[in-house]
Parts: sequence; C-alpha cells; structure tokens
Amino acid sequence: MRYVGHLIAYGFIGISAASNFLFAFSLARAPLLAAVYGMVGVLATFANAYIPVRLLQAWDTKRWSVFVAACPLLVACSLFSVTSALGFASAVRDRGTSDQAALSENYKTTLAQLRDEEAKKRKDAARIEQLREQIKTYRINGAMKSDDVQAAALEAIGIPDGRYWISLLFALLVEIGAATGLFIAFADTKAPPDARTWKPRV
Repeated sequence: MRYVGHLIAYGFIGISAASNFLFAFSLARAPLLAAVYGMVGVLATFANAYIPVRLLQAWDTKRWSVFVAACPLLVACSLFSVTSALGFASAVRDRGTSDQAALSENYKTTLAQLRDEEAKKRKDAARIEQLREQIKTYRINGAMKSDDVQAAALEAIGIPDGRYWISLLFALLVEIGAATGLFIAFADTKAPPDARTWKPRV
C-alpha cells in the first residue's frame, strides 16, 4: 500500500508540473522566455510538494522562523500553480469544444444546403448525393453531439457555466494532490508506542 501512495503522490506532482510548464510555456513568444516561464511553473509544483512537509517539521521542532518564512512562499507557489492548472484545463477544454462546435456548424450548413438543393425544381442528383455523403460523414464523426458533454450534464441539473467549474475542479484536484501527496504517502500512521501499550486502569 505504501508504494501505491508513492505512485499517486508522484503522479500528481508530475501532472501538476507538466500542466504548469505547458501553460506557462504557451504564454511566451520567444523560446528562451517560454522555457524560463515554464520552469517557474515546474519549480512552483516542487515547492508545493516540499514546503508542507518542511512546515510540519518546523512546527514539531518549534522552528518558528522557518515556519514564517515558508508560509508566504507556499501561498505564492500555490496560487501560481492553481492559476496555471486552471489556464491549462480551460485551454484544453476550449480547444476540444471549439473543434466540436466547428464540426456541428459544418453539419448544419451542409444540411441546409441539402434542403435547398432538394427544394429546387431542377435537382442536381450528383450534388444531392455528395451533400448526403458529407452529412453522413459528419454524423459518424459526432457532429450531433453536444459541444461540451460535461457542461451540458451539469447544466441539466441546474449548474450553469459547468465548463468553468470542471476546469476549476481539475486545477484544485491536481494541485491539492501534488501539495499533500508526499506528506500522506510518507506519513507514519502507526499508533505510537504509548498508545499501543496503554491499558485502562481498573
């Protein structure tokens, strides 16, 4: 079970680092600036994973100077990581939904052209067949699906702007997992010796 915890912790850290790097890298135009900005995102992820452990150690040993110095850095790194992960999730979802929206729009346009062609007195059989084949292809590729299935499902149960909440959930899940995964994986959950040997007084 310990190795499963390690796998989960390092997995969240890797995903967080990758999403932060990719989003930060996409913001800069020059390759060098993009690399520098992306590495800031990676370092922020590592700091989020490392600082909570050090904070708890500082609390246990009453090293208040270390505790006070680490808190602002953790807050700054956490905010940067969450916003980067949120931007990454939003960009990925927007790219996917825009492709689906374009496919649906092309399907509607082709369907309208088919209706116009069939309404003509002098029908072009070849053109009609071509449009029907295009419509069939669009349907096979999922043109009749919703632009964003998850957002549509949330909207059906009364949650508007679902895609923003989904992106926020992704960002929080990844960053909280990266920040707390190591501590949970390496924490000693065994009962202390006093608790194991303690017996009630009779």
